[in-house]
Order: sequence, then C-alpha cells, then structure tokens
Amino acid sequence: MGELTGFLAVLLIFGTPLLCTIAYFIYKANERRQQLDIQARQSQDYAADARFAALQSELAQLRDTSTQHAVSLQHALERMEQRMEHVERRVFNTADVQSEQPAKQIVGR
Repeated sequence: MGELTGFLAVLLIFGTPLLCTIAYFIYKANERRQQLDIQARQSQDYAADARFAALQSELAQLRDTSTQHAVSLQHALERMEQRMEHVERRVFNTADVQSEQPAKQIVGR
C-alpha cells in the first residue's frame, strides 16, 4: 500500500500540471480554429460584397449605355421626320405648280 501511495502522490504532483497543460493546448487549438473559421466567413462576405459592387457598377454602365442609345435613336427619328417633311413639301409644291398650269391638250398630231 505504501508503494501505491507513493505512486499516487507522484502522479498527482506531476500529472495534474501535465493534464492542465494538455487541456490548455487543446483549448488554444480550438480557439485558433474558431478564429480561422470566422476569418474564412469574413473573407467570403468580403468576396460577396465585391461581387455585388461589381454587379452594381455593371448595371450603372448598362443604364448609361441604354440611355445613350435611346437618345441617339430619338435624334435619328427626328432627323428622319425632318427629311420626310422636306420631301413632302417638295412633292406637294411640285404638284401645286403643275396643277396651276393649264393642261394642254393636243389633238391630231
């Protein structure tokens, strides 16, 4: 029994700090793993934010481009309308001038 008591005394004296040290390293390892998980989630959030910002920028560019095309199309339509009005005026003026001249009828030639 004396040997068992001596063994238990040595085990308690050296075993307790050893167990505490092992528990401390396990705790620190878990803490570090949790920090890495948090950093990984944050980096994913930053990547998602960057993609979202890129999409917003692309949408703004598309909006500007479509506005420019709409304005260009409107100008082209206005020019076509002006040309058609000019052609119509020329045609009607020519028709009016021809209708004002008496028609010559040539018989028996």
